[in-house]
Amino acid sequence: MSDYEIKTDHFFIRLLYFFISLAGIAVGVAFIFLANIGTDPINVFVQGLSISFGLSVGTWITALWVAFIVSSMILGVKPYIATILDVILFG
Repeated sequence: MSDYEIKTDHFFIRLLYFFISLAGIAVGVAFIFLANIGTDPINVFVQGLSISFGLSVGTWITALWVAFIVSSMILGVKPYIATILDVILFG
């Protein structure tokens, strides 16, 4: 993977869009969990871990994302800043 650079001319606007979209996704996932109508496969897995082991859904989401990031770093893929912010804010 080649090195990448972040253009600073629109960085803060892009960061604002990222935070707004991340909040929208988090609210949507929360509504899906509250509605009890079923979820996508990864959230079913997270919900099953939450029910089985007693930790919250957010804790399991964070743990899985950290595991994904660490495994990708072992394979030589450098995570983007959005991936790190997703782990911190979404879980």
